[in-house]
Amino acid sequence: MNHFFYSGLKNYFEYLYIKENPNSTYDFNDIINYKKQKICHFKNYIYKYNKHYDKQYDWFKNVNEININYDPLNLNTRFIDYINKSFIFKKINDNEYIFERNETDNITKLFYHYNSNINTGNFGDIISYYLFEKLTGYQHVYYDIANTHYDDYHYIINGNIINNKSIIWGFGINNLYLNKNINQYKIYCVRGKNTRKLLLDNDINIYEKYGDPILIMPLLYNKKVNKIYNYGIILDINDYEFINNYFGTLQNIKIINLIIQKDNNSIENLIDIINSCEIIVSSSLCGIIISHAYNIPVIRFKQSHIHEDEINFLDYFESVYSYYYETTYDITYIISNINEIIKKYKKPDMIKDRQIDLINSCPFIDNCLKNMLIKMII
Repeated sequence: MNHFFYSGLKNYFEYLYIKENPNSTYDFNDIINYKKQKICHFKNYIYKYNKHYDKQYDWFKNVNEININYDPLNLNTRFIDYINKSFIFKKINDNEYIFERNETDNITKLFYHYNSNINTGNFGDIISYYLFEKLTGYQHVYYDIANTHYDDYHYIINGNIINNKSIIWGFGINNLYLNKNINQYKIYCVRGKNTRKLLLDNDINIYEKYGDPILIMPLLYNKKVNKIYNYGIILDINDYEFINNYFGTLQNIKIINLIIQKDNNSIENLIDIINSCEIIVSSSLCGIIISHAYNIPVIRFKQSHIHEDEINFLDYFESVYSYYYETTYDITYIISNINEIIKKYKKPDMIKDRQIDLINSCPFIDNCLKNMLIKMII
């Protein structure tokens, strides 16, 4: 650790990475991936107890699972007390015990909506865990505040159910779910000005930082994909059956369903599909945001039975456009007049500003690595 102290670096994993990879170039993702490998190594390593460890308590702080041949005569009381406070104690047999410890003392609990029975959910919700793990290197712990009575601090990235132990980063909120017991000191960023105004109107004071976290996805995953489809149609869950029946058999059109499995491959495969489309047509706010993030022209359509609150769209559009721009068409009109409509498309001019706001305000990105991530913004 002395070498780390004199290195001038503030992140220990960056120091280790440079030490093992001298003269190499690297970015934020390289450091986080390296960190994950180190954590995995510690988790899977088996340690046997011997006498000198009981005087080196800090040695165990980097260990997630310790398998110790337990001999009460050789363990002093200070060491036993340390283990009881720092680890979950599991007995294997009369002579062997396992001591399990979390990867980090930092908060890793995260709430988002998904169907745990079939391990599926909406992309806009499930992306929360992907963002957290890619930005921290830690494995998240799912924390269902909707169905439990637990009262621990937890992160919320996307969603609108919150309580006074929620640590909020970049989400939108409407009157229906407003909780006046929100801890204003735990709100780091909101989707747009309408969300902030609603909070201010209820005496909840927050900084002027805006952005939907999905906007920083290209910094974390940006695979080169060939264009295959002329149009991709991203649907609100309520529109899927109608649109699929109407357009599903047409060539060069990809119907995109945002309900996916909760795993990294499903998330990345969906992004690849979206990137394989020249133009996106979307009734889903999430579809619009992910298209903007990856610089794909996107046109909004709206069906009469859509359930998503209009204020959410306005909240987002005002955060990424410095001028008023929000045009909605009927889906059949769009497909018939796509060339005319696309000429009117205006690219959002404040995406980079929102990405910087999101990174600087994020409560779980290592502050020492934030500038490294900001440098990746093109």
